[in-house]
Amino acid sequence: MMRRFARLAVAVAALASAPVTAFGLATGAAHAGPVAATSAASAVRLAAIEYGCSIGFGGHDASGAPVVVTAGHCAAGVPLGTAAWFDLLPAPSGRLVAQKSIPGGIDYAAIRLDHGSIVPLTQVTPPPTPGSRVCKVGRVSGKTCGTVTLVTEAAIHVQGMRVVFGDSGGGLYDTAGHVVGITSGALTSALPRNTLAAALMFGGSMLGLTSPVPAIFSRADQITRALHHAIGFAP
Repeated sequence: MMRRFARLAVAVAALASAPVTAFGLATGAAHAGPVAATSAASAVRLAAIEYGCSIGFGGHDASGAPVVVTAGHCAAGVPLGTAAWFDLLPAPSGRLVAQKSIPGGIDYAAIRLDHGSIVPLTQVTPPPTPGSRVCKVGRVSGKTCGTVTLVTEAAIHVQGMRVVFGDSGGGLYDTAGHVVGITSGALTSALPRNTLAAALMFGGSMLGLTSPVPAIFSRADQITRALHHAIGFAP
C-alpha cells in the first residue's frame, strides 16, 4: 500500500507540494545545541525527503530524556543516530532512536531530544469505537475532523477528514483531547485502480476540491507500547 502511496505522491506532487520547514534530520553525530521546544504538529524534516512531516506526541525515555514521535515512513531508510534540529537553530537538538513502518499498520519514528528540551504533555488512550468523531492536527492542513470507520490491532481508519502531504505523523485526537493515533497515509484501496484516475482523485482530495480520501492512522497506544519496549518510552 505504501508503494502505491509513493507513486501517487509523485503523480500529484505538482498539485500539492509542501514547504520544507522547521525540525530536520541530517546525517552525522548529534551535538548539544540550544534548548528546543515542540508543540503538536510541529514540523519534522528528514534529509532524505523533500517535504516535512508533523510531530504527533511526546514523552520521555527510560533515562528521562524528552522524545517526540512522528510517522515511521518519514524516516524510511534513515539510520538510527541521525542528528535532528528544530527550526533554524544552528546546532542539532537530538537524534533518531527508533523507527518502524508497516503498510496499513504500525508506523512510527522516535526522536530523542537533548535534556532540557521541552515536549508537550500528552495523554495517550485506546482508540474510540467506529462511528466516533475524531480530529487530526497536521502542520500543513491544520485541524480537520472525520468519523472512525474501522479499528484494527494497529490502525484506525477515518472517513471525511482532509489529510495532505506534510501531515504525516501529526496527532489524531478523540473528543476529550486525548491522542489516539498519528497520521500514516491515505487508504489507497479506496482509490480507483487506474493510476491517473487515482492521482486526480487523490490530488483533488488534498486540495479540497473533492471528497476526502479515507485516511489511516497508526494507533498511539500500540506505538507507546512498542517504544516502551524499545527505549523505555512513556508519554
